[in-house]
Amino acid sequence: MALSKKVTLTIDGYTVKLSSGLKFYQNDQIHLIFEIVENTIIIKDGVASRAVLPINPLKAKLYFETPDGVDSVESAEVIDNQVVFHLKSTHTQYVGISKMQLQLTDEECCRLTLPEFEFEIKKSIYDEK
Repeated sequence: MALSKKVTLTIDGYTVKLSSGLKFYQNDQIHLIFEIVENTIIIKDGVASRAVLPINPLKAKLYFETPDGVDSVESAEVIDNQVVFHLKSTHTQYVGISKMQLQLTDEECCRLTLPEFEFEIKKSIYDEK
């Protein structure tokens, strides 16, 4: 059994709302599970109603930006509408506010880039040296 954190990402236009904030300590390692849903409007029989729909990609990439602006990219596993990623200590080594962004690809090779969201890394009182 691995440590994991499940977060729902709700897409609404050019913004992403996280069901809970992402906060880690320096050099943390954890499995992140992103459940992705989208706020949309459905029109049925001339009546408009709001709905929250799951997004089911075939592939996913995660883009990271450190507090210093250094970028990196990693692939992630996709299970239904969940993107599963193992956050390694290389992603949590820089103290401060970092950014993450998901890019999804479907079976027809259409790509969707989600709005970026922030996560915070704090220095631990425990020194690993």
